[in-house]
Formats: sequence, structure tokens, C-alpha cells
Amino acid sequence: RAYCFLSSLVYSILSIPAGLEKWKDIITSIDIGVSAPIYTYKQDGTVFGWTNMDNLSAWDEYYSISKVVKFGDKTVSSPQWVGVKPFRQAFTDFVRNTGSDFFNKYNDSYPYPSYLATVPQRNISDINNDLTGATSFYIIKQFSIDELAVGSEQSLDLDEGTLGGMLSRLRIDDDFRTHDTLRASLMHTYNGRMNYAGIERTPHSPLNPAIQFPQANVAGATNVTRWQVAVTIKNDTQLVTVQSDIGYNYLEFPRWIYYPDANAKFAYLTKAGTTYKLKLTPHDHLNGAYWLANIMTQRVETMVDTGTLPTISTAPINEENKLYTSNVNNPFYFEPDNIKTIGYGKILGICSAAKAMSPSQFGQFPLYAFTDEGVWALEVTATGSFKPSQPFTRDVCVNPKSITQLDSTVLFATDRGIMMVSGSQSLCISDSICTAVPFSVQSLPKGDVLLSLAGMQPAQFRYMGFLDFVRDCRICYDYVHQRVIIYNPDCRYAYLYSLDSKQWGIMPSNIIGNPNAYPDALVITDDNKVVNYSKPDDAGDAALLFITRPIKLDYPDALKTVDTIIQRGYFRKGKVKSVLYGSRDLFNWHLVYSSTDHYLRGFRGTPYKYFRIALFGALARDESIYGCTVQYTPRHTNQPR
Repeated sequence: RAYCFLSSLVYSILSIPAGLEKWKDIITSIDIGVSAPIYTYKQDGTVFGWTNMDNLSAWDEYYSISKVVKFGDKTVSSPQWVGVKPFRQAFTDFVRNTGSDFFNKYNDSYPYPSYLATVPQRNISDINNDLTGATSFYIIKQFSIDELAVGSEQSLDLDEGTLGGMLSRLRIDDDFRTHDTLRASLMHTYNGRMNYAGIERTPHSPLNPAIQFPQANVAGATNVTRWQVAVTIKNDTQLVTVQSDIGYNYLEFPRWIYYPDANAKFAYLTKAGTTYKLKLTPHDHLNGAYWLANIMTQRVETMVDTGTLPTISTAPINEENKLYTSNVNNPFYFEPDNIKTIGYGKILGICSAAKAMSPSQFGQFPLYAFTDEGVWALEVTATGSFKPSQPFTRDVCVNPKSITQLDSTVLFATDRGIMMVSGSQSLCISDSICTAVPFSVQSLPKGDVLLSLAGMQPAQFRYMGFLDFVRDCRICYDYVHQRVIIYNPDCRYAYLYSLDSKQWGIMPSNIIGNPNAYPDALVITDDNKVVNYSKPDDAGDAALLFITRPIKLDYPDALKTVDTIIQRGYFRKGKVKSVLYGSRDLFNWHLVYSSTDHYLRGFRGTPYKYFRIALFGALARDESIYGCTVQYTPRHTNQPR
């Protein structure tokens, strides 16, 4: 039956979030969208006539007539139904013949239309298909934040021709979980987009029943009911149930419930102490799930099964292998195509390095995803999002805080040591210093005296194994001097690696953190100071302690006597002091000779197989050491040793 009457669309603002005005640069408008019309009658069907509804007797007469009229019959049982005409033609003829304003004939006592037409009704399955197939919603009104005001119902004033030209208006894009709360432990910017990983997603509570249910606010009614909706969401192995706010109003049991998550399984509607269990169906075209009552005329709640409300759980859903890439210059919006699944494990870190994978593929894989399955190379798609390519190395990062971007490479810590990712290659750069048993200065004779003369403290040389060191290390990149500082906040020393010479060194350290301040190498010390390692230190001479590895001097199994060692470099006389140690088994070391300058000469003594050279002193900024000259004599070369 087609009710032809004039109506207006009304709205009300229940509440406005605090601080909403601060988001004007992100939230440009609040939009109201509607779908194309969904008809419950056959538009191309026939109408049997019109009934005047201006008086109660006519209304009663309509009900008595309607019981005997069969839709589709061309023979009617009452003279009140005149002829059989197509609906549009019958409507036009009616308005022309009555000569009255059809849309404004109302009765004050009975808020029903003045005239009622009876036309063939569509099959309910066809109507439901239209309801569930509605995927395009056209914007008919836009509000700015300044126009919002909490208050009672207000008419929605539409411009003339809005509904007539609705299909040509802008559409509201379907959102993908934009109502959910996302918390990311990993963030990285690239090409004006934010990339998030380590996601914890808390599903949004269902809408308040006072918002999503149809209203039946009859004047003078007293049957105010307490309503509440809960939705159960199944995501892989997690089950979460979220609940709406309580809605108090004159509400009708809904024919339609929608929740914006296709993983939603059940909706629980609680009314007056009774809980109804509704099975949700994933929508074929929208990012959500729905329930639709397959009835038109009966009371819906009489056709719905009751159930038991499950335990409410607000625990977040872990999406450890998801990478969320935002739209350009909008870090709060994620299109479905920009949410990628990387492997089956957990993303530990993300970092970019615009390096050619091959001479013909410059920048094809600019982003790396470090997972507990290895390192994945991500390819840029035509839309600017990323597509997982493959795990090009099985080296697993053991310390996400160590992931550091250099100019065209990335460093990270593994169980093998410090790895450098460059293009499609993963190279360990710490093999030369990786040892399970760290060297101790105190193991040398007079080691404590040596540290004291060098102006250093024993605590600075209490080493741990290198692999243990890197498990909690962080890396600071000094672009100016092309070196990296690898430090552990729990240790009083740090490693230095030169990207130019590929050599390692050790420095005293009280670093506890380093902010990203490229190209400067800023660090924070444990006394709350900020130090820039990219700028020269004007504090004067820098203390120096240099101890070589065991030197075999070309004859590892032969005894040798050293008689002269001269340090080479650019420094002033007396600034560098020398000490020579010898050993025959690499375990027991003996002090051979020492001097107060860079010369060791005029001595011979007991022969040894291995030697260590220790240098200490202080160097100015314009001074340096680059090598030494050693003169020695092999002993007893004609006998096996």
C-alpha cells in the first residue's frame, strides 16, 4: 500500500565530543547520506482506486474493504475502488480530478494521509535483496563542526531538487573499521604516508539503540524501555564482545541491525530484561555484518529467538602481522587496499632504505618489514601503498630498538651480530669483533695501573659478550663523520664502526638514548645532557687507550724477540705512551717493556710467540695515529716449536 503524504527528515545531536573544534583541519564536515529509494510496492503495477481518509468512518470502511481486496485481481468488491490503471497514471488523474492539494490534506485528530492508494505489493524477498544490496549512499546534507548543537529534533532543510538529482550527488565511501580504536607500537613515515605496525585494535561499541533503532515516540506514552546491544566479534583465535550504551526511549524492535565489521558473528539485543540472539551475516558489498528480519507485517520480536548475553570483553584484538598505510597527508584514514598482511608471525620493526635492488630496479623495494620470520621487502604499488614481496633474508632481528636507517642501508641486531641490509643483500659487519669471551684489560699485568695512567675507570672496561651486548643495544648514526655508535644503556662503553674504513673501535659511554636528529648525531647522557657527536669537541685533548689484538708477526709457532717499536702518526712528542706485552700461549701475558713516548727501543729480553701493544695518552683534534713499525728477530727457527 502506498501512503502518499508530505513528510520531513528530522535529526538531533545527542552529544558533541569534547575538543572536537580542534580537529577542524582533519574533520572537514559531518555528512548525511541516503540510498536510492527502496519501494515495497510494484511501481509498474496497477492501482484499484483511492480512499478518502479525512473521516473516521472512511478509515473504518477502508479496513473492512481491505480484507476482501486481493492484490492483482482486476475485479473489485466495492464501488469505492474505481478502475484499474497504472500507478503513475492513476495518481495524475486523481490529482487532476480532485483539484486539491493532495499532499497537504491531513486530519488533525488522526495523523494519517488524506487519501490512500492500494497497489500490488512486491515480494518480501525482493525487498530484502534491495535492502541488503544498498551500497551507495549519496550525500544530501553536510554540516561543519561550527553548525553542530545539542538539542531536540530539528528539520533537515534540503535544497530544492536534492532528492530528484540524488544519484548525481557525491557518495559516502564505505569505511573499513574506521570506528575502531587503533594503537600502534611501530610507526614510520614514507612518501607523505604513515605506516603503522604492532597494531592493537579495540572494536567500536555498537551504536546506542536510541540512534540506530526506529522511534515510536507517541505523545503521552509511558512505556519507556531500557535497551542495549552487544556484538560478538571473532577474529582468528580471539573472541571479543562489545556493548553499546543504554538507550532509553520509545523504541520499536528493529528489522535491521548493522555492525561495521565483517567478522561480527552475533548481536544480542536486551530489552526489559529479555535478551534476543540475532545471527549476523557478512555483507556482500560493505565492510560489515547485518541481521534482517524476514517479515513485514508481524511484530519482529515475536519471531526472534531469545538467548543469553555473553561476558563483555574489551580486550584489544592483536594484529601483529598487519601493516597499515595511511592516505597521503592523512595519518588517520586507511583504505582497505592499504592494509597488508605480512607473513604469519609478528612485525618487529619497519624501516625504509631507497636503494636499488638491481641496476634496473631503483627504489622498487624501499621499505623493509622486520618480522620474526625474517626481513620482508615491500614493493610500492601504483596507488602508493605497499605490497609484500618476499622475505629475502631469514636473519631475525632480536632487538627492534637497534633498527637504524642509514643513507641507503639499514642496520639491525641479530643472533649473529650487527647486520647491514643493502638492496637485497644482508651482510654481517661485526664478525671481526664478535667473540663469546670478551677481552678484559685487567687480565693484563698492571692493567689497573694502565687504566689509571690513561685517566679511565675500570667500570668502563667491564665487557660483556658482544652478542649479549647487542640484544639491548641502540644505534646512533653520525652522518657527518660516516660512523655509527652502538651503545647499550647498561654499559659504560660503546662500539664505533666507521663506514669508510670498515674498522671498529670502543669509546667510553654514558649514553641512555638518542633522538632522531639526522644529519646530527644527538645523544642523551645519564646526567640529562644532550650531546652532539657530529660537532667537534672543544673541551681539549681526548683521552686515548689503544690495545691491539695478539700479534703473531708472520710466525705463529716461532719465538720472536722484539727490539724496536715506533708509533706512526701525526702527533706531538710525548703525547703517546707505549707498553709492550708478550705471551707464549695467549692466556698468560707478561709485561716486556714500556716508555713515556711513542718509542720502544734498546731492549731485547725473553722471546715470545705473541705480542700486544698498548698505547695511552691524549690527542688533540689535529693529531692522529695510523700504524707502527716493529723490528724483531725470530729465535731457534731450526727447531720445531
